[in-house]
Amino acid sequence: MSVADSQPSTWRELMLPTWRRPLLVGTAAGAVLMLAVWGGVQYTQLWAAQLAGSAAAAQVQLVSAGSAAIGAVISPLLLVNRSRRLGWVSVCGSALVIAELFFLTQQQFGAMFLVGVAALGAATGAVTGWLTLYLPELFPPRLRATGMGTCYNAGRVLAAFGVMLTTGPLDVRGNYPQACAIVSLVYVFGLAITPWIVETKRLDV
Repeated sequence: MSVADSQPSTWRELMLPTWRRPLLVGTAAGAVLMLAVWGGVQYTQLWAAQLAGSAAAAQVQLVSAGSAAIGAVISPLLLVNRSRRLGWVSVCGSALVIAELFFLTQQQFGAMFLVGVAALGAATGAVTGWLTLYLPELFPPRLRATGMGTCYNAGRVLAAFGVMLTTGPLDVRGNYPQACAIVSLVYVFGLAITPWIVETKRLDV
């Protein structure tokens, strides 16, 4: 019998009741992010192109990607010493407010549109940053890679179905902001799962 055969399967261990809650919570959090990105943020480029042409879409892509990268870096630095539940509420709540304000108030492409894209990108990046801080803490080293991979990829699958279910019945091409505002309400679900977030940072904050 090889050494590998004598070791317990990490996948089998991950399916034990001990790790069921971290898996489900991590998957749900990942799905919230992916659905908000695929069903909301990604459509900002098409919306800009509809309003002002392909050059506007290129500007939106640059601003969105840059601000998301900044948000993803700053978020874990600010939240590392805070309760993970408090951090989740902060990033989800901020992203919800920014997304709804942006999609429901902007009517033409211009400087304020790009400011809104930057704020939305940073807020979405902050959620990503929180996930990269939180998911490794859910699992011990022997299960970490498998656990994180499962949460991210299962979240992607759920988000893909979510995008089809939420945008499919809508005339998305003609109503980008309305459709994106509806999809961004997924952050409400994110806030609703807060009581089930496994607290991995034991601090009084």
